[in-house]
Amino acid sequence: MNKLTILFVFVAFLSGCAAKGPVFEEVSATHVNKATVYIYRPSLMFNSAGWPEIFVDGDELFELRNNGYAVLFLDAGTHDIKAEGSKFLTNWYPGPVSYSANFNAGEEYFLRITPKLDSAMFIGTVATMTGSATITPVSKQQALTELTDTKLVYKTDL
Repeated sequence: MNKLTILFVFVAFLSGCAAKGPVFEEVSATHVNKATVYIYRPSLMFNSAGWPEIFVDGDELFELRNNGYAVLFLDAGTHDIKAEGSKFLTNWYPGPVSYSANFNAGEEYFLRITPKLDSAMFIGTVATMTGSATITPVSKQQALTELTDTKLVYKTDL
């Protein structure tokens, strides 16, 4: 196999791990009886081929691929959000990470999920990596800047 073929296969593999929906579009109006929650993952090189499943209050809702976002309309109240690579072949290095907060009806929230490399070690030609992740609430201004090129992976109905 020549180097060009190997490169093509590698690029095709990585492109299958990125979000594929429509480009980010802000919800036109918040719902008066629901909290609008954006959960997103900016495009990063670390763990780009892996993804977590997103759980809300214990229910698995969607996979959050690299450079993807979701829009949830949640009832007012406290909700637990968890990102976890719990299925075979998700390739999500960081362990599970959770975030719990009270969400108010009629308000918007922006939660960024960020994997990061904690350590890497090479033994000959074998590499091993460890990582962690965070779920961080961010301002609307910061989120809209980071969401520009993300792709929709999931949206709940009102």
